[in-house]
Amino acid sequence: MPSELGKTSPLVPEAFDLILALCRRPDEGPVSAQAVARLGDCEFREVFHRLATKHGVLGLALTTLGQLSTATTLSPETRQRVLAPLRILKQQALLWDLERDRVLRVLARENLPVVVLKGGALREYAFANAVDRQLGDLDLLLDQDLVDRAATILSTSGYQLPASEAVLRGFREHHFHLPLTHPGGFEVELHWALDSPHHVFTLDPAGVMARATVISRAEGDLTMPSPEDMLLHLASQNTEDGFSRLRRL
Repeated sequence: MPSELGKTSPLVPEAFDLILALCRRPDEGPVSAQAVARLGDCEFREVFHRLATKHGVLGLALTTLGQLSTATTLSPETRQRVLAPLRILKQQALLWDLERDRVLRVLARENLPVVVLKGGALREYAFANAVDRQLGDLDLLLDQDLVDRAATILSTSGYQLPASEAVLRGFREHHFHLPLTHPGGFEVELHWALDSPHHVFTLDPAGVMARATVISRAEGDLTMPSPEDMLLHLASQNTEDGFSRLRRL
C-alpha cells in the first residue's frame, strides 16, 4: 500500500508506518516517540495528512495522536497544525450521523426495515467516536422488493436517483445497489445484495438480515449485521478492493 504515493515522495513509507501505528488498538503497542516527532517536519506532515486522507483514516489517526503522551513533545504550534483538520472532520462526522439517523427515521415511519452496513454501523459499534470511522456514503440493506419503494420515499426527503435510465438499468443489471444523492453532499446506497452478481462467491443477504442485531440508542434503534456477518462482509469488500484502503481494513 505505501507504494501508491511512492512516486511522489520518498517520505510515504515512513508516513504510512506512523499512520498504521496510530490506527492500531492501544493494546497493540505504543507509538514511537521518534515517529511522532517527525511530524515537526512540514513536508513529512503534509505527506502524513495526504496519505491518511487517501486511506480514509485521518480522523482516527488524529484522534489517537491527540491522546498520546508522546505528542506533547511537539511544540504547541506544530501540534496545532497537525491536529487542525480534526475540527472539520468532527463537524462532518456530526452532520453525517444526523443525516444517517434522519434517513433511518424516514424509512422507519414507512415501516421499511433496513440493515445499516459498513461505516454507518461500525462507527456506532466498534469505534469510540464517529470521527474515527469516516463515512463516504450510507449503505443500507433491504429486501429487493422494497428497494424501489424506499427510493421513492427518500426522493421526498431530497434524494435523487441517477437521471439516466441507462445508468439505472446498469445498476440494476450489473450491480447490487441503487445510489441516491442529496444536494447537501450525502449519498445513500440501497443494497439488495452484498456482492456483484458476477462474483464466484456471494454472501446471502436474506441470511444477513435474518441474523441482524439491534443497537438501542436515544436517537432510535439501529439494525446492523451480526459481528460474524459484518466480518465476512468487510473481508469480501477488502478482497474486491485489493485491500487498498486502511479504512475498510
